[in-house]
Amino acid sequence: MKYRYINFLLFVLSVTSCAVHNSLEISTDMIIQGEYCANSGLGGQVLQLKSDSTYEYSTFSDMLVQGTKNPVYKGSYHLDGGQITLLPDDADSTFQQHYYYVQWGEFDLLIEKSKIIDFCNNFNSGWLQQENPMLDIPIVASTYLSKTVQPETPLRQEMPIVPASFENYILDTPLFGRVVQIDTTNCTLNIENTSNHQLLGGMELFLESGKIMTSFIVLESDKNHCTVVEKTIHSFKDLPNYPELNELTPFSEMKSGAKLAMKEIVPGDVVTTRRIWQK
Repeated sequence: MKYRYINFLLFVLSVTSCAVHNSLEISTDMIIQGEYCANSGLGGQVLQLKSDSTYEYSTFSDMLVQGTKNPVYKGSYHLDGGQITLLPDDADSTFQQHYYYVQWGEFDLLIEKSKIIDFCNNFNSGWLQQENPMLDIPIVASTYLSKTVQPETPLRQEMPIVPASFENYILDTPLFGRVVQIDTTNCTLNIENTSNHQLLGGMELFLESGKIMTSFIVLESDKNHCTVVEKTIHSFKDLPNYPELNELTPFSEMKSGAKLAMKEIVPGDVVTTRRIWQK
């Protein structure tokens, strides 16, 4: 009995040791070191994080005139938890990037800080799991900086591991809601949440019927309801404050198109985080 108890203690200690080690491993530089690439088929970017905490960043394009080179940015990087900050050597340089480290199956990804919610939305919609037809690789590898280009395990079986503050944005099943009220003037909808998932600001919703291809971004929400705005309007939300710019940019045309699309929506229409082509 005494030996069994000792063996049990050794087992608990080994499990605890592994758990602590894994936690520390994610917070060290070693796991993120390497070369990351994003290739759309027409061009892309490469970021190399070196073991001495320095980096090299460059972009490439198949459309450049022969002999033309894109600039290479160099500097040091700083890791704080799961966030990586690139600090340029040139004190006068405006180049500074902030990334989140994300694990997804066999992929090690660096997602720009400003695009982490977009990444979650693109995962929930099923878009990132599709293949880039130009390169025969998952769209995630052509959109975001990635160490792995072609994983052996299908991404549909995996859930991304994102920073804790964004965990609730990653959904294991689609979120569904129902249109309650429509404001065609401001291109907004009032949505009733009909699922168990929490509606969060920045989430992207689509009409399940697919009768219009535009999407909507959650602005304000509580447990059961939210207000969403048409994505085009959300992307150009600052322009309405400058009427003179509206006359010189396509925004006014985009707004007209958004209003036209809104007229196709009726109360009771179902919205979801999943796009219609996702299986």
